[in-house]
Amino acid sequence: ELIFGSRKYLKDGPKTALYLGDRNGNLKEIVEFTSGGDTSYPGLVWKDNKLYVSFYSSHEDKTSIYFAVIPGNYINDQYKQSPGEK
Repeated sequence: ELIFGSRKYLKDGPKTALYLGDRNGNLKEIVEFTSGGDTSYPGLVWKDNKLYVSFYSSHEDKTSIYFAVIPGNYINDQYKQSPGEK
């Protein structure tokens, strides 16, 4: 299994998101962050059953760095579902 962050492209502009992947190359989006404009390059750290995420975004009229903490239980619950489900 793999967890990664990236920029995704929507009709209303880019967003930063997290994805889960499996060994067969299937992907599942698990989080879309409030973001937009110039955004992406998330950094991820797993520690003490939490995923710490930093990323930058310019959705609030200036480019800023944001930080989120995602509980490990949420990530683990997402792994239990197949990557094709949402």
